[in-house]
Amino acid sequence: MAVLPFGALWRRHAPAFVLAPLVYVVLFGLASPVTRAQGDACPRPAAPSDGFAVQTTQNVLVLYEDGYATRGDLALPNTLAPDCGWPLVVLIHPFQAERKAMAAPAKALAAQGYAVWTYDVRGHGDARLLNQPGQGFAFMGPDAQFDLAEQVRLVRTVFPSLVHADRLAITGPSQGGAHAWFAAARSRQLIEVAGRGSIPFPAVHAVVAEAFVPEAHDHMLRGGTLFQHGFVRTLLGAPDEVDFDDGFVATTRAAFMAQDPAGLLDTWAAEPNRLWGDALAASAVPSLWFHAYHDGLCAPLPGIERFAAFSPNTPTRMLLSTGGHGSVRNDYEFALRLELRRRWFDRFLWDEPNGVDHEAHAIQAGVPLDPVLLEDPKHTWTHGFDAQLPPDDHTPRRYYLSGDGALSTIEPRGGGAPSAIRHEVAPGFTPTAWAALPGEDLFEQTLEAIPLSEQVFSTAPLADESELGERVTVSLSITPDAPRFTVAAMLSARLPGAADDVSLALWGRGVLDAQPGQPMRLELDLPPAVCVLPEGTVVRLTLRNHWIGEAPLERAFSTVPYFDSSSISVHHGVDDDASFIDIPFRRRVRTGLTSPVLSFDLYDPEPQTLSIDGGKARAGAPYIVLLSLSGQAPGLTLPAATVPLAPDLLTQNALWLVANGAAPYLSGFLGDLDADGRATAVLDWTSVGPLPSELQGHRVTLSVWTASGAVGEMDSVSNPLDVYPR
Repeated sequence: MAVLPFGALWRRHAPAFVLAPLVYVVLFGLASPVTRAQGDACPRPAAPSDGFAVQTTQNVLVLYEDGYATRGDLALPNTLAPDCGWPLVVLIHPFQAERKAMAAPAKALAAQGYAVWTYDVRGHGDARLLNQPGQGFAFMGPDAQFDLAEQVRLVRTVFPSLVHADRLAITGPSQGGAHAWFAAARSRQLIEVAGRGSIPFPAVHAVVAEAFVPEAHDHMLRGGTLFQHGFVRTLLGAPDEVDFDDGFVATTRAAFMAQDPAGLLDTWAAEPNRLWGDALAASAVPSLWFHAYHDGLCAPLPGIERFAAFSPNTPTRMLLSTGGHGSVRNDYEFALRLELRRRWFDRFLWDEPNGVDHEAHAIQAGVPLDPVLLEDPKHTWTHGFDAQLPPDDHTPRRYYLSGDGALSTIEPRGGGAPSAIRHEVAPGFTPTAWAALPGEDLFEQTLEAIPLSEQVFSTAPLADESELGERVTVSLSITPDAPRFTVAAMLSARLPGAADDVSLALWGRGVLDAQPGQPMRLELDLPPAVCVLPEGTVVRLTLRNHWIGEAPLERAFSTVPYFDSSSISVHHGVDDDASFIDIPFRRRVRTGLTSPVLSFDLYDPEPQTLSIDGGKARAGAPYIVLLSLSGQAPGLTLPAATVPLAPDLLTQNALWLVANGAAPYLSGFLGDLDADGRATAVLDWTSVGPLPSELQGHRVTLSVWTASGAVGEMDSVSNPLDVYPR
């Protein structure tokens, strides 16, 4: 398609003839509809607009070859199955839950044209009642992988005419996410477990993992040097909801009491099939990952590093926003996850070329910094779309830590006294004593026995509105006085006029083998912190002896502290003796396009209000909102930017309407940003009445092009915004 002359839109006069109704434009745009491939040998049955009715078969007894018993349920469309059967989706419940908790999402998935199988994971739900205690859950180890392979084999054997013999996807939140990850790693491999023999793991065609990092053991042993707090407390407390494997508990408890996380990691590494993270690099399974920035159980950082190791030939996508353990709920983000999962399964289980695998690799939502907006489930988060992580439009800004508590862009020349972080353990406070503390008093009594020690460093107020774009790196020149110590780093922001800081990102490092009295360099990457910081914001770095999560999460320990006293000195010298933090700011705040809803009613279309935010630096800049029915890829290439939508006849006709004053259909689609760099547009089809049913199954993609308004700056384009007819 030829380059569209946007500059001419501001000079063009309306023609003398009558504007075409938007419904005509939509139908004209459908002249080249998005293809919905059905497959030659097994066409996909057409679903009603609100999905299929669903039937369920419940309480199916499953007896593994090792004699362990559990139960499962099957939900599938209540209509004639295709000749090949419905593609199978195995939906795994979270830890300390049961399959019945998955009944509603299983039915919702089945209504989209899938056979959805849920079962009680070993040690959970009905499995606790059907087996002797002590042979249950072992934290996603080899038995869990063997179990999943047996489950798939059983479902295909019991329901041969209803379930596809080959097409398979695995999904689920938390523990279900971990199952999805090891399914991606083990697809088509032979799984061997002592005492059970071997089983071929089935071919997996797609996974959608939610709220868990790609390698569970990265979470349980942070960096191989720290015990994750909840993991250890769960094992020591033996909750009523789960029956654990006695051998796994004994091994883990012994390692914890000996304070030997590295030894436990070695034990796990020696157990065949327990660790699967490295195998993901060779996986060909299309993998979609949802994770929250603020997750009270596992932050996304180790997952991002594992995710980056996938082969570039394997379709992968990630959405970082909310929806994790203890994180805030947001209705739009929840709906977006469901829609992305549906499209992912349609693409890889039904072979529908819907473009989901050609869209931006990473979707990073912008976290609202106002606590009221953050907690509001109706507030719409902005989104940034990146082809890769780290993104290519950010520039790290280096700040040096100084002895007076400042973060300065100027390297200190006078040195200054080191900052001390102390870890003073009360006599007799041992792992055994800590394990005996009651859960309700655990946090306070731990801090009484090992007081919090911290140092805070602050920037000057930011001169301009700025957007954080990637991971923060902390590099410390330190001298420890003991071989074993922990340093946790938290990035926070004090907004103009605010009384308290907003926590942005947190991570920690445990060191087991330092040389006391010898200087060393300690580096920490923090999880991504994607947000816009207003002019006047003060950015803070807090260094601590404890790895403690902060608001918006519950204030709690992330890892178990070491039970040996230590102290470290943080140096503020020059060159190799300097301590600094690299904060990755985007070169300019990105233009954002948001809508409070993800879909619209074909038969009673309501106005679609769009919010445009180009950032204060683009105040007064001209903008235009573009539309397409052909998705996001490959994009519309312009001389100074690429708009993330595929141009089609709708794009051309909508441009004509916009340029010629097409109110009320496309109100505000052309104009200038206000003094704050913002604007509002309305996609209003209410006067058209019921829209063509041919729109069902399509989506309208919108994006904003904004002139830079500055010499040498690229024009700006917003994220693509998909709106789905229903």
